[in-house]
Amino acid sequence: MKTDLEDLKGLIEAYIFSQTEPVSEQSIESLLEKNSINLNPEGKATVSILDIIHSLQEDYAYRGIRLCKVAGGWQFRTAQEWTAYLVKIIARPKRLSSALHSDRYRKNSRGRFKSNCFGNFIGIWSYQTLWT
Repeated sequence: MKTDLEDLKGLIEAYIFSQTEPVSEQSIESLLEKNSINLNPEGKATVSILDIIHSLQEDYAYRGIRLCKVAGGWQFRTAQEWTAYLVKIIARPKRLSSALHSDRYRKNSRGRFKSNCFGNFIGIWSYQTLWT
């Protein structure tokens, strides 16, 4: 498969972004092999996975997220200078959805709560919360 450096950067960027765990260079190499992508086609200058990753790091150097080396792999992380702003909204306790009190949850014939949607009715509520 014929690809240029920008295509490789885009593929590696998308792969790292799509993973929940840090991505190792070996994992990226495996991705390229499975898709028949050769980093160094004959007659061209050699480029390594690390070269592409360092190029991505430069691209994200002044953005809201950064490409960081974490636990032996690579992962996109929030830039440190924006963390203080985000903590104020992310750390807020979540309120229970108003859907819990809607018609999605009804009592079955035995008087027990039953979900009308997929999955089980699982929750941690006090007796007072369920009956008010």
